[in-house]
Amino acid sequence: WDQTSTTATVHKPTQRMKCGIEVKLQNDSVTIISMDSDGLFANSGLEVGMAVKTINDVSVIGKTAAEATQLIENAVDQVTIVAIGSQSTDLNTGSHPPFQTCKGTFDISYVDRGKQCRGHVILELKNNGRFGYRVLGTKSDADGTAFITEGFVNYEGDAWWVDELHSGNDMVKKVLTKGKFDWL
Repeated sequence: WDQTSTTATVHKPTQRMKCGIEVKLQNDSVTIISMDSDGLFANSGLEVGMAVKTINDVSVIGKTAAEATQLIENAVDQVTIVAIGSQSTDLNTGSHPPFQTCKGTFDISYVDRGKQCRGHVILELKNNGRFGYRVLGTKSDADGTAFITEGFVNYEGDAWWVDELHSGNDMVKKVLTKGKFDWL
């Protein structure tokens, strides 16, 4: 299984120069919503509707559209955007995991403050019909049980979610988890 990605690199001589590309958070993905036909990315292979994966090798998974736009605006000399899909892409071609909903328990390992830890997570993935899956569930580890209140995994397996741990006197601890699913 492999999802085709498009890489576009343009020269941006100054920070003030506009690239002519606009993004918005849609279906939990930073998505291209407009492109200036005279902008730097015109004829680059990027299309309206594509989900942005990286900007100058920085992942935008879990970022807001404003954060992604800031990455583009702050760049000088070169801007490289890697994106997947498009509005015209037929998502029923087998180019992504073949399920609408999946729920299961998964063993996890992670590093917390330099220490290797283990736990398990119960995840429910729901296909959003465009670029990936919404993530919900619960997680149990050394810190206790946490609710996964929001999250996203794209068809390539890049994932993020927010754990909310409630303990003590209604103390709330939020943790952003990032990782990769191996669909095989």
